[in-house]
Amino acid sequence: MRTLELLRSFTDRELAEMDKLVASGKRKTLHTLYNELKKYRKKGGIPSSEELFRAIYNKPYTTAQSYLLRNELRLLNDVFYDFMIVPKSCTS
Repeated sequence: MRTLELLRSFTDRELAEMDKLVASGKRKTLHTLYNELKKYRKKGGIPSSEELFRAIYNKPYTTAQSYLLRNELRLLNDVFYDFMIVPKSCTS
């Protein structure tokens, strides 16, 4: 899962910044997905679609609704990519 691989690539300092960025967003579902994926950051393996869908929407997962989960993952990837691309101000 690309989203989890990106999340695992962040340092602890970057992750703290990402926490603030995602928490300040308008989408509660994106924040929930981010927190669920953070649980797997240091673990092996990846979460199942069913597990993520239930955590985000509090409903059973169906393949007909898989587009909802894919969309949330895409949006979270966009946040990650923007974070990696946009230059950060030098605070050190």
